[in-house]
Order: sequence, then C-alpha cells, then structure tokens
Amino acid sequence: MGASKLINYLNKKSLQSNIVGGKVKLTTLKPGDYFYMNLHHGVIGKLVDTGINATVKWIIHPEKSTRGEWIASGTMVYKYNYE
Repeated sequence: MGASKLINYLNKKSLQSNIVGGKVKLTTLKPGDYFYMNLHHGVIGKLVDTGINATVKWIIHPEKSTRGEWIASGTMVYKYNYE
C-alpha cells in the first residue's frame, strides 16, 4: 500500500512539473491549448472548442477515451506545456 501511494505521488508531481502559471478558467484558454486538472491523480486535456460548455479531448485520463467530451467552461484548470 505504501509503495503504490509513493508511485502515485511521484507521478502526480511529474505531471505538475509542466504547469504554466496559476489557475485559470477554460474560457481564457485558446482552442488547441493543453490544460491540467487535479483529478484522479492528475489529468491532461486539450481544449477543442469553447462556448457555454467547453469541448475537450482527454490526453491522459484513467477512465475516459480519447473522444471529445463537454465540461463546464467555468472549470478552473492549470495551463499545461505538453510538448
């Protein structure tokens, strides 16, 4: 149990090392920008389109496929340097 917690912690810190700036709303990002959310030990997504709801494509997510999904545009995320 302790080893799995350590691995999860190190993976999360590795993902967080590419965060650019502080928390922002999805509406402030441009289509094509990558973002990081602090869910499920860290998920990375790519913004496809914004509006009332934002369309995102998950790059790294433990439970979702790579197809587009809608989430609230007001969601607070971190801009991410994926390249």
